[in-house]
Amino acid sequence: ASQDSSGRLVNYGVARDHLRRFATQLWLLQLDSDEYLTAELVDDLRGVCVSDESGPNNFTIQARYEVDEEIVDCATNYPMSHLRLYRVSACAGYRGVTDEEPCVTGPQGELTSWFVIPYPKLRLLLRKYLRYLRLDQLDCAALDAAGLKQMSAFRKSSIRWFLRDFRRKRSGGCRNALPLHLELIRLGFYCGRYVVTVIEIGRRSLVPKDPRPS
Repeated sequence: ASQDSSGRLVNYGVARDHLRRFATQLWLLQLDSDEYLTAELVDDLRGVCVSDESGPNNFTIQARYEVDEEIVDCATNYPMSHLRLYRVSACAGYRGVTDEEPCVTGPQGELTSWFVIPYPKLRLLLRKYLRYLRLDQLDCAALDAAGLKQMSAFRKSSIRWFLRDFRRKRSGGCRNALPLHLELIRLGFYCGRYVVTVIEIGRRSLVPKDPRPS
């Protein structure tokens, strides 16, 4: 199920897979309720939808943040692209609880025009990140030992990548950069995601192993 008893979304992968299975057109664009398209992206999407079947099966799309109704020109995780447009027939679904991107086969393209992700108010942002961390716990619990180790290494490298790019991009100067407190909150979120994997690895190490031979 994608919702709990109170109607809150608890499995993003299942919810997005519903979207795929109920699609009636050849292409599917995934967009969250608070996000919106630029006019340039709308034109690009029209071009893709009338193209023949010999082209890419999916497209990554650039994204920009919006803070207080102003587009952010610089952020540590720019350039930021997401797989949001795909041919329905090429999609095999979503794997995990927090999966944002589908499993799509075939060639991939890229749209350089972008959609906008408005930043929520601070209290809502913190609540959102805490919710993601709880869902991360479910994802990590479902992984086997090798997958969990790989996920932990990836989350740790994300922190190193963020710190490296943070220093480089903040020192370069920018007309309209993402506010510093929002950058630091995102760093805290990345650290939290890594800690979730470490806790799950530690929890498993404390579980007594079955002494009986398999």
